[in-house]
Amino acid sequence: MNRHLIIALTTMLCACSEALYPPRPPVVPGPPIADPPHTRLTLHASFTKEGLRSALDSVIPVIDKGSFSFLGTREYRWQRGPLEIQLDNAAGKVTVQTIVKAQADLPGTTLAFDLKLVVDTQPVVASDYTVQLQTPLVVLSTDDKLLRLAEWFGGVVTMIRTSIEDKLRVMSIDLRPMLEPAYADLARPIRFPIGDAQGCVQLGVQSVEAGPTLLVGGFEKDIGVTLTPSVTLPCAAKPSSSKVELPPLRNVSAVDSSTFEVVVPVAASYDELRRAMSQAFSGGKLFFSKEQPELYLENPEIYASGGLVVVKVHIDGKARKGITTRIYGDIYLAGHPQVRDNELLFPDLEPTVESSNLLLRLASKLSKDDIRRQVQQALRLDISLRLAAVKETLSQRLTYVFDIPGSAPGGQPLRGCVQAKVGRIELSDLYAHDSYLRLYVKAIGQAAAYVPCPRSVLTSLAAH
Repeated sequence: MNRHLIIALTTMLCACSEALYPPRPPVVPGPPIADPPHTRLTLHASFTKEGLRSALDSVIPVIDKGSFSFLGTREYRWQRGPLEIQLDNAAGKVTVQTIVKAQADLPGTTLAFDLKLVVDTQPVVASDYTVQLQTPLVVLSTDDKLLRLAEWFGGVVTMIRTSIEDKLRVMSIDLRPMLEPAYADLARPIRFPIGDAQGCVQLGVQSVEAGPTLLVGGFEKDIGVTLTPSVTLPCAAKPSSSKVELPPLRNVSAVDSSTFEVVVPVAASYDELRRAMSQAFSGGKLFFSKEQPELYLENPEIYASGGLVVVKVHIDGKARKGITTRIYGDIYLAGHPQVRDNELLFPDLEPTVESSNLLLRLASKLSKDDIRRQVQQALRLDISLRLAAVKETLSQRLTYVFDIPGSAPGGQPLRGCVQAKVGRIELSDLYAHDSYLRLYVKAIGQAAAYVPCPRSVLTSLAAH
């Protein structure tokens, strides 16, 4: 064969294929990613006038009796009327008033008299979550001269006053049933799907704080629960079913309860992202060029490198422009993740420098912009279910009914409720972790506790 013909054929064969094998970006650790900062879930608790009246009704007897000494042992009896509650927020005190109708046995007669009962006290919340009445001052007064005589001899009024005062001093309203369900639920991990697996958010309840007491429409407190969120992939072992104990309550100078902002970390795995990307491939191939319809991308691989997300795709096929050329090899693209309209995507995705240089050689046969655009379009992940799960889970776990034991007449529990509404969900931060993508979701909402629970809220809770 002619020597010149052999050289020409060899040159043509070499020109009919192009191999692209740029260096692979190494898997290097990204910058340290700290867990989200401590966040506070706030709750506005309101023990209404009605609730206070019910609690005091269970402490101050409606009917009572006793004995006194006046020319022998005598008996007295008394019955009080309905309690009237007045609140003085400026002085920080609750005033209770009612009329007491009493009778005292005297030699040869029974003395009937009316007393005006006035109780001044300051409710406080102790570290064990009990509402206590601080230094209750009980005053019984009358203008009845005969009663003054009976008091001088037998001390009946003093006995009634002391009896009521003693009961108020030991009175306590246990608020733990109001907070224990929320504390226990927040301590449980929040599960969310990551492809076929599951991840978990641990909110890590650390402390509970209470702000100053407000006496406006009732006994009101702003309560803050400090959380230290973290995420685990996969979920840790199932926690024990032992009862979660509330930490001691800390009284602080202020707790902002206008709205709460809770940062909840969620995650997405790179394999999950790869599978979502593969859905855009037809028969395992992504044809990216209208001008070169035989060229395609396949076998996507996704991993992190130094805080960036790297996408490796294999390119193969024939480019027909002048001479038919087979192009094959690997292309690497890298970019930062972002979330737009509940979709995880990569708007700054670009070929690596080495891949870009090799593609530049083939600019006459294919466009690197076509590859970048098609990979960007395919590399999307819908995270709306994760965001909806955060909103729904927080709302559900912070909505429930509870009973304050023995705080109603006859020792019956007083029913209260907690209701939470998460109004907005937004993404605060997004990081390419070495083993998964971490998203910090901020849930903004309001939560309130009511004692007793309004009928409208009970009806709403029953409907759900």
